[in-house]
Amino acid sequence: MFEADELCKRVAIIRDGEIVALDTPSGLKKYVMDTSVVEVEGFGITEKEVAEFKEVSEILAVSADLSENKQVLKLQTPKGSEIISEVQEILKNSRIYDLKIKEPTLEDAYLRLVEGSVK
Repeated sequence: MFEADELCKRVAIIRDGEIVALDTPSGLKKYVMDTSVVEVEGFGITEKEVAEFKEVSEILAVSADLSENKQVLKLQTPKGSEIISEVQEILKNSRIYDLKIKEPTLEDAYLRLVEGSVK
């Protein structure tokens, strides 16, 4: 997705065979300007916990890479750091190595558009 941000003048996002957005990379990022991304690196994060995050109303999109070596969970939320205590509570049985609040990227815009949660 980083390549698209640097190399493409326009990007189309397709969901279920239909174009849901067609814009410049910076134009697509406007879809997620109202959010922050809480990125958690840890160990022991399960699909059950990922599903719990998807049920939290303040979380707009969830992506998870639960590989054995390094687990990364990304949560899009307008709450930013205000949601950290809830994140820690859901992940209380996992090890958290790093927790960051980041600005949304083109990948985050893609995830939000594909999940259909754009308001």
